[in-house]
Amino acid sequence: MQQLPGVTVVCGNGTQHDLLIEEGIEAMDAFVALTDIDEENMIVSMFANKKEVRKTITQIKNDDLYGMLDELGIENTVSPRHIVASRISSYIRALANTRGSNVLTLYQLVGGRVEALEFAARKQEPFLGRPLKELRIRQGCLIGCIIRRNEVIIPDGDAQIKQGDNVVVVTTHKSFDDLADVFE
Repeated sequence: MQQLPGVTVVCGNGTQHDLLIEEGIEAMDAFVALTDIDEENMIVSMFANKKEVRKTITQIKNDDLYGMLDELGIENTVSPRHIVASRISSYIRALANTRGSNVLTLYQLVGGRVEALEFAARKQEPFLGRPLKELRIRQGCLIGCIIRRNEVIIPDGDAQIKQGDNVVVVTTHKSFDDLADVFE
């Protein structure tokens, strides 16, 4: 496959233990389970975890199964429904941007319970140019990084947001459309 150099794609029944061993699952960097049957995806992902594959990704379509995934050791999931919902939310937020919202991108995480938002610090605000340790950040919010002229800054208490920066915020709040919403 020219599009995926260094990637091994096995087309076969992933629930066949011997096939996975024969293909060297123990030596794989990552394993992705994408069958149409959620339970099969969960079982083969658990097998990949047992064989100490560093990264497993499991497709889950049935939202009712998310409650048991942590207990089964399945941490990385992908859901077609959640991808579509995230895309729709991003599109709606992009439309809001044309009406004054400063959200550039939006990603839903943890089954939609958490959002990662990228804001543009476009206008002059009272929190700009002040160290983060002097600001009151709302509970349930984390400033993940500040992007300044293509430089990614992992903020500490002395970091400052400046006009023109992009700021990535991880939050449990659902209604933020401006960076100022992050601060009390």
